Order: sequence, then structure tokens, then C-alpha cells
Amino acid sequence: MIDAVLIPSRPFLRAIVDGLIPEHPSEPPDRRAQALDFSAAFVREQLQAMPLVLQVLLACGLTVFSAITWLRWLRGIGALSAARRRAWMHAWAYGRVTLARKLFRPLRSLAALAYFERIG
Repeated sequence: MIDAVLIPSRPFLRAIVDGLIPEHPSEPPDRRAQALDFSAAFVREQLQAMPLVLQVLLACGLTVFSAITWLRWLRGIGALSAARRRAWMHAWAYGRVTLARKLFRPLRSLAALAYFERIG
């Protein structure tokens, strides 16, 4: 029951994964969409397997990220254009703020593992 509250939804994670994994011209759009869906499901499963204390900390960090996203753009991460979402995710995942980089490091690593495993 607690896991369902703490772990982000699959559409939210898909938007995060889409922002973290850059597009490549050689990838067909339908293949990318399938890989993003697979990656979001994989990331969600792995987050559910984490210890509860880490789930709580991740949920707090993603709540702050969502709130700042809403304050900055007046919409959620999933409603941003692809280019804006990638730029926003890049600012958080690779920016100057250490806590933001640490927040997205496990998501980025899990997403890359699943995405490139699926793409082949």
C-alpha cells in the first residue's frame, strides 16, 4: 500500500526517461516509444524493490522536482514539449546543484540500462 503512494506513476517516469535519454536520428519513432515504455516500467519495478527509506527520500525529491517544474512552467513534466523537457531534465540531472544530480543518478542509470537493452 505504501509503495503505491511513494513510487511515481508510469506516465511520470516515462516523461522523466524521455527527458534523460537523448534521441538518435537512426532510431525510428515507434521503436523509441516502445523502448521508453519498457524503460519506464523497468525503472518503476526497480524503485519498488528499493528499501522503504530510499523510496521515501526519492519520493520527497521527486515531489520537490514536480513542484518546481509546476512553478517554473505552470505545467507538469509530461506536458512540456520534448525539447523543453530534455533541457529541463538536463539542467537537473547534470546541473550545478549536487542534490539534483544525486536525485536523478539512479533514475538515469536504470533508464539507460533498460532503454539500451531494449533498443539492442
